[in-house]
Amino acid sequence: MPVTVRRVTRRSDPDSLARSLQDPGFTPSVRDAAALFEALASDDETREHAAERALVRLGPALVARAAEQVKSSEPALRARICRVVGKVDGPEAAAFLLGAMGDADPKTRRNAIVALGRVRTTAAELSLLEAWSQETRVEQLRSIAASLGKIGTPRALEALRARTHEDLGDAELARILGRALTMLERDAKRTLPSAIDGSCAPKKPMLLVLRCREGLEELLVGELGRAFKPHARAKGEVEAILRGPLADVLRARIATSFGFALPAEQIRDESDLPDAVARALTSRSARAIFTTFTTGVARYRLAWSGGGHRRALVWSAAARVS
Repeated sequence: MPVTVRRVTRRSDPDSLARSLQDPGFTPSVRDAAALFEALASDDETREHAAERALVRLGPALVARAAEQVKSSEPALRARICRVVGKVDGPEAAAFLLGAMGDADPKTRRNAIVALGRVRTTAAELSLLEAWSQETRVEQLRSIAASLGKIGTPRALEALRARTHEDLGDAELARILGRALTMLERDAKRTLPSAIDGSCAPKKPMLLVLRCREGLEELLVGELGRAFKPHARAKGEVEAILRGPLADVLRARIATSFGFALPAEQIRDESDLPDAVARALTSRSARAIFTTFTTGVARYRLAWSGGGHRRALVWSAAARVS
Protein backbone atom coordinates (compact mmCIF):
# COMPACT_ATOMS: atom_id res chain seq x y z
CA MET A 1 0.00 0.00 0.00
CA PRO A 2 1.26 3.51 -0.73
CA VAL A 3 2.08 5.45 2.42
CA THR A 4 1.50 9.20 2.63
CA VAL A 5 3.96 11.07 4.82
CA ARG A 6 2.76 14.44 6.00
CA ARG A 7 5.33 16.98 7.02
CA VAL A 8 4.48 19.01 10.09
CA THR A 9 6.27 22.33 10.57
CA ARG A 10 6.35 24.07 13.92
CA ARG A 11 5.29 27.69 13.60
CA SER A 12 7.42 29.04 16.39
CA ASP A 13 8.65 32.11 14.45
CA PRO A 14 6.83 34.94 12.63
CA ASP A 15 8.21 33.96 9.23
CA SER A 16 6.84 30.45 9.57
CA LEU A 17 3.39 31.79 10.49
CA ALA A 18 3.51 34.24 7.59
CA ARG A 19 4.16 31.36 5.20
CA SER A 20 1.34 29.34 6.75
CA LEU A 21 -1.11 32.22 6.34
CA GLN A 22 -0.49 32.15 2.61
CA ASP A 23 -1.96 28.65 2.54
CA PRO A 24 -5.81 28.83 2.20
CA GLY A 25 -6.06 25.45 3.92
CA PHE A 26 -3.99 26.44 6.96
CA THR A 27 -5.56 25.24 10.22
CA PRO A 28 -3.84 26.75 13.28
CA SER A 29 -3.55 25.49 16.83
CA VAL A 30 -4.64 27.43 19.90
CA ARG A 31 -0.96 28.24 20.52
CA ASP A 32 -1.01 30.38 17.36
CA ALA A 33 -3.81 32.63 18.64
CA ALA A 34 -1.61 35.45 19.99
CA ALA A 35 0.37 35.68 16.75
CA LEU A 36 -2.81 35.55 14.71
CA PHE A 37 -4.33 38.41 16.70
CA GLU A 38 -1.19 40.40 15.91
CA ALA A 39 -1.63 39.60 12.23
CA LEU A 40 -5.31 40.55 12.47
CA ALA A 41 -4.23 44.06 13.53
CA SER A 42 -2.15 44.42 10.36
CA ASP A 43 -2.66 47.29 7.94
CA ASP A 44 -2.19 44.76 5.13
CA GLU A 45 -5.71 43.67 4.14
CA THR A 46 -4.50 40.38 2.66
CA ARG A 47 -2.69 39.49 5.89
CA GLU A 48 -5.66 40.63 7.99
CA HIS A 49 -8.16 38.50 6.04
CA ALA A 50 -5.85 35.47 6.15
CA ALA A 51 -5.55 35.84 9.93
CA GLU A 52 -9.33 36.12 10.27
CA ARG A 53 -9.84 32.98 8.21
CA ALA A 54 -7.35 31.09 10.37
CA LEU A 55 -8.83 32.33 13.66
CA VAL A 56 -12.33 31.25 12.67
CA ARG A 57 -10.99 27.73 12.19
CA LEU A 58 -10.12 27.60 15.90
CA GLY A 59 -13.88 27.37 16.54
CA PRO A 60 -15.16 27.68 20.13
CA ALA A 61 -11.57 27.47 21.43
CA LEU A 62 -11.05 30.96 20.01
CA VAL A 63 -13.53 32.66 22.33
CA ALA A 64 -11.56 32.36 25.59
CA ARG A 65 -8.42 33.71 23.91
CA ALA A 66 -10.43 36.53 22.33
CA ALA A 67 -11.91 37.51 25.69
CA GLU A 68 -8.39 37.90 27.10
CA GLN A 69 -7.05 39.69 24.05
CA VAL A 70 -9.70 42.45 23.94
CA LYS A 71 -8.79 43.56 27.48
CA SER A 72 -5.54 45.04 26.20
CA SER A 73 -6.43 45.81 22.58
CA GLU A 74 -7.04 49.10 20.83
CA PRO A 75 -10.57 49.80 19.50
CA ALA A 76 -9.70 48.87 15.90
CA LEU A 77 -8.49 45.40 16.91
CA ARG A 78 -11.39 44.88 19.32
CA ALA A 79 -13.78 45.52 16.44
CA ARG A 80 -11.98 43.00 14.24
CA ILE A 81 -11.91 40.39 16.99
CA CYS A 82 -15.64 40.87 17.52
CA ARG A 83 -16.22 40.33 13.80
CA VAL A 84 -14.21 37.09 13.91
CA VAL A 85 -16.00 35.75 17.01
CA GLY A 86 -19.29 36.53 15.28
CA LYS A 87 -18.47 33.82 12.73
CA VAL A 88 -18.11 31.14 15.42
CA ASP A 89 -21.09 29.12 16.61
CA GLY A 90 -21.84 28.20 20.21
CA PRO A 91 -23.00 29.70 23.52
CA GLU A 92 -19.53 31.01 24.39
CA ALA A 93 -19.42 33.10 21.22
CA ALA A 94 -22.96 34.38 21.86
CA ALA A 95 -22.00 35.43 25.39
CA PHE A 96 -18.92 37.24 24.05
CA LEU A 97 -21.05 39.18 21.55
CA LEU A 98 -23.59 40.15 24.20
CA GLY A 99 -20.73 41.53 26.30
CA ALA A 100 -19.38 43.46 23.30
CA MET A 101 -22.69 45.33 23.07
CA GLY A 102 -21.42 47.39 26.02
CA ASP A 103 -18.05 48.22 24.42
CA ALA A 104 -17.14 51.91 24.29
CA ASP A 105 -16.07 51.62 20.65
CA PRO A 106 -18.95 52.16 18.15
CA LYS A 107 -17.38 49.88 15.52
CA THR A 108 -17.04 47.03 18.01
CA ARG A 109 -20.66 47.44 19.07
CA ARG A 110 -21.79 47.50 15.45
CA ASN A 111 -19.92 44.28 14.66
CA ALA A 112 -21.57 42.68 17.70
CA ILE A 113 -24.98 43.87 16.53
CA VAL A 114 -24.47 42.42 13.05
CA ALA A 115 -23.24 39.10 14.47
CA LEU A 116 -26.13 38.80 16.92
CA GLY A 117 -28.46 38.71 13.93
CA ARG A 118 -27.17 35.18 13.35
CA VAL A 119 -27.39 34.03 16.99
CA ARG A 120 -31.21 33.81 17.14
CA THR A 121 -31.66 33.56 20.93
CA THR A 122 -33.98 35.37 23.30
CA ALA A 123 -31.02 37.03 25.03
CA ALA A 124 -29.73 38.34 21.69
CA GLU A 125 -33.13 39.71 20.74
CA LEU A 126 -33.64 41.44 24.09
CA SER A 127 -30.20 43.03 23.85
CA LEU A 128 -30.96 44.29 20.35
CA LEU A 129 -34.37 45.61 21.41
CA GLU A 130 -32.76 47.55 24.26
CA ALA A 131 -30.23 49.01 21.84
CA TRP A 132 -33.02 49.91 19.39
CA SER A 133 -34.82 51.92 22.06
CA GLN A 134 -31.69 53.76 23.25
CA GLU A 135 -29.39 54.13 20.25
CA THR A 136 -29.25 57.46 18.39
CA ARG A 137 -26.51 56.86 15.82
CA VAL A 138 -28.05 56.14 12.43
CA GLU A 139 -25.29 53.68 11.45
CA GLN A 140 -26.04 51.61 14.54
CA LEU A 141 -29.78 51.81 14.02
CA ARG A 142 -29.38 50.41 10.50
CA SER A 143 -27.51 47.37 11.83
CA ILE A 144 -29.95 46.84 14.71
CA ALA A 145 -32.97 46.92 12.40
CA ALA A 146 -31.33 44.44 10.01
CA SER A 147 -30.46 42.02 12.83
CA LEU A 148 -33.90 42.22 14.43
CA GLY A 149 -35.43 41.41 11.07
CA LYS A 150 -33.44 38.15 11.03
CA ILE A 151 -34.10 36.91 14.57
CA GLY A 152 -37.09 38.88 15.82
CA THR A 153 -40.39 37.76 17.31
CA PRO A 154 -43.66 39.70 17.66
CA ARG A 155 -41.82 41.83 20.24
CA ALA A 156 -39.37 42.96 17.59
CA LEU A 157 -42.16 43.53 15.06
CA GLU A 158 -43.97 45.79 17.51
CA ALA A 159 -40.79 47.72 18.36
CA LEU A 160 -39.85 48.29 14.74
CA ARG A 161 -43.38 49.28 13.74
CA ALA A 162 -43.43 51.92 16.47
CA ARG A 163 -40.65 53.76 14.69
CA THR A 164 -42.06 53.72 11.18
CA HIS A 165 -44.21 56.79 11.83
CA GLU A 166 -41.27 58.84 13.05
CA ASP A 167 -39.12 60.99 10.81
CA LEU A 168 -36.14 58.68 10.51
CA GLY A 169 -34.22 61.25 8.50
CA ASP A 170 -32.23 58.59 6.65
CA ALA A 171 -33.32 56.90 3.42
CA GLU A 172 -31.06 53.88 3.93
CA LEU A 173 -32.41 53.28 7.45
CA ALA A 174 -35.96 53.53 6.12
CA ARG A 175 -35.12 50.94 3.44
CA ILE A 176 -33.54 48.52 5.92
CA LEU A 177 -36.42 49.01 8.36
CA GLY A 178 -38.95 48.26 5.61
CA ARG A 179 -37.11 45.07 4.71
CA ALA A 180 -36.91 43.99 8.35
CA LEU A 181 -40.65 44.54 8.79
CA THR A 182 -41.37 42.50 5.66
CA MET A 183 -39.28 39.61 7.05
CA LEU A 184 -40.95 39.74 10.45
CA GLU A 185 -44.47 39.94 9.02
CA ARG A 186 -43.69 37.02 6.71
CA ASP A 187 -42.39 34.92 9.60
CA ALA A 188 -45.45 35.76 11.71
CA LYS A 189 -47.75 34.50 8.95
CA ARG A 190 -45.86 31.23 8.58
CA THR A 191 -47.51 29.94 11.73
CA LEU A 192 -50.96 30.45 10.16
CA PRO A 193 -52.59 27.70 8.06
CA SER A 194 -52.33 27.96 4.29
CA ALA A 195 -53.27 25.45 1.61
CA ILE A 196 -54.51 25.13 -1.97
CA ASP A 197 -58.04 23.77 -2.35
CA GLY A 198 -58.19 21.76 -5.57
CA SER A 199 -61.94 21.20 -5.28
CA CYS A 200 -62.68 24.86 -6.01
CA ALA A 201 -63.61 26.13 -9.46
CA PRO A 202 -63.27 29.73 -10.71
CA LYS A 203 -66.33 31.92 -11.05
CA LYS A 204 -65.08 32.95 -14.50
CA PRO A 205 -62.83 31.01 -16.91
CA MET A 206 -59.12 31.41 -16.15
CA LEU A 207 -56.18 31.17 -18.53
CA LEU A 208 -53.69 28.40 -17.73
CA VAL A 209 -50.23 27.65 -19.06
CA LEU A 210 -49.13 24.01 -18.69
CA ARG A 211 -45.51 22.96 -19.18
CA CYS A 212 -44.23 19.66 -20.52
CA ARG A 213 -41.15 18.20 -22.18
CA GLU A 214 -40.49 19.60 -25.64
CA GLY A 215 -42.12 17.50 -28.31
CA LEU A 216 -45.01 16.35 -26.12
CA GLU A 217 -47.18 19.43 -26.60
CA GLU A 218 -49.75 17.76 -28.87
CA LEU A 219 -49.96 14.74 -26.60
CA LEU A 220 -50.73 17.06 -23.68
CA VAL A 221 -53.37 18.83 -25.78
CA GLY A 222 -55.04 15.49 -26.43
CA GLU A 223 -54.80 14.45 -22.79
CA LEU A 224 -56.49 17.63 -21.59
CA GLY A 225 -59.41 17.26 -23.96
CA ARG A 226 -61.80 19.71 -25.57
CA ALA A 227 -63.19 21.01 -22.30
CA PHE A 228 -59.94 22.92 -21.71
CA LYS A 229 -59.76 24.26 -25.30
CA PRO A 230 -55.99 23.59 -25.26
CA HIS A 231 -53.43 24.50 -27.90
CA ALA A 232 -49.64 24.48 -28.04
CA ARG A 233 -48.32 28.01 -27.74
CA ALA A 234 -44.54 27.43 -27.56
CA LYS A 235 -41.99 24.66 -27.15
CA GLY A 236 -42.89 22.80 -23.97
CA GLU A 237 -45.96 24.98 -23.29
CA VAL A 238 -49.69 24.47 -23.76
CA GLU A 239 -52.33 27.12 -23.17
CA ALA A 240 -55.71 26.07 -21.77
CA ILE A 241 -58.87 27.45 -20.15
CA LEU A 242 -59.89 26.35 -16.64
CA ARG A 243 -63.61 26.28 -15.97
CA GLY A 244 -63.96 23.41 -13.54
CA PRO A 245 -62.18 22.39 -10.32
CA LEU A 246 -58.44 22.96 -10.16
CA ALA A 247 -57.97 19.26 -9.37
CA ASP A 248 -58.97 18.46 -12.97
CA VAL A 249 -55.66 19.90 -14.14
CA LEU A 250 -53.72 17.41 -12.02
CA ARG A 251 -55.09 14.55 -14.09
CA ALA A 252 -52.86 15.63 -16.96
CA ARG A 253 -49.91 13.33 -16.30
CA ILE A 254 -47.84 14.62 -19.22
CA ALA A 255 -47.72 18.11 -17.71
CA THR A 256 -44.71 18.79 -15.47
CA SER A 257 -46.13 22.02 -13.99
CA PHE A 258 -48.71 24.69 -14.65
CA GLY A 259 -49.46 28.27 -13.78
CA PHE A 260 -52.04 31.01 -14.21
CA ALA A 261 -51.23 33.66 -16.78
CA LEU A 262 -51.59 37.28 -15.63
CA PRO A 263 -51.91 40.33 -17.89
CA ALA A 264 -48.52 41.60 -19.07
CA GLU A 265 -47.00 44.61 -17.30
CA GLN A 266 -45.09 47.22 -19.26
CA ILE A 267 -41.65 48.22 -17.93
CA ARG A 268 -39.00 50.64 -19.23
CA ASP A 269 -35.99 49.00 -17.58
CA GLU A 270 -35.04 46.79 -14.63
CA SER A 271 -35.70 49.56 -12.12
CA ASP A 272 -39.41 49.21 -12.96
CA LEU A 273 -39.47 45.49 -12.11
CA PRO A 274 -40.41 45.76 -8.39
CA ASP A 275 -43.39 48.00 -9.15
CA ALA A 276 -44.45 45.77 -12.07
CA VAL A 277 -44.32 42.66 -9.88
CA ALA A 278 -46.32 44.41 -7.16
CA ARG A 279 -48.95 45.54 -9.67
CA ALA A 280 -49.26 42.00 -11.04
CA LEU A 281 -49.52 40.29 -7.64
CA THR A 282 -52.09 42.76 -6.33
CA SER A 283 -54.09 42.99 -9.56
CA ARG A 284 -57.72 41.97 -9.81
CA SER A 285 -56.74 38.85 -11.76
CA ALA A 286 -54.21 37.74 -9.15
CA ARG A 287 -56.60 38.41 -6.27
CA ALA A 288 -59.22 36.26 -7.98
CA ILE A 289 -56.73 33.38 -8.17
CA PHE A 290 -55.63 33.74 -4.54
CA THR A 291 -59.13 34.05 -3.10
CA THR A 292 -60.56 31.22 -5.23
CA PHE A 293 -58.03 28.51 -4.50
CA THR A 294 -56.41 29.46 -1.18
CA THR A 295 -57.55 28.18 2.18
CA GLY A 296 -56.08 30.35 4.93
CA VAL A 297 -53.30 32.89 4.32
CA ALA A 298 -52.28 33.51 0.72
CA ARG A 299 -48.54 33.05 0.11
CA TYR A 300 -46.31 33.53 -2.89
CA ARG A 301 -42.73 32.98 -4.03
CA LEU A 302 -40.85 34.98 -6.65
CA ALA A 303 -38.64 33.28 -9.23
CA TRP A 304 -37.07 34.79 -12.34
CA SER A 305 -37.30 33.23 -15.79
CA GLY A 306 -33.61 33.90 -16.34
CA GLY A 307 -32.65 32.19 -13.08
CA GLY A 308 -30.68 33.63 -10.18
CA HIS A 309 -31.80 34.92 -6.80
CA ARG A 310 -31.71 38.70 -7.46
CA ARG A 311 -32.37 39.29 -3.78
CA ALA A 312 -32.43 43.08 -3.95
CA LEU A 313 -35.23 43.02 -6.53
CA VAL A 314 -37.15 40.36 -4.57
CA TRP A 315 -37.04 42.39 -1.36
CA SER A 316 -37.98 45.59 -3.16
CA ALA A 317 -40.95 43.89 -4.81
CA ALA A 318 -42.05 42.24 -1.56
CA ALA A 319 -41.98 45.58 0.23
CA ARG A 320 -44.21 47.11 -2.44
CA VAL A 321 -46.62 44.17 -2.33
CA SER A 322 -46.92 44.56 1.45
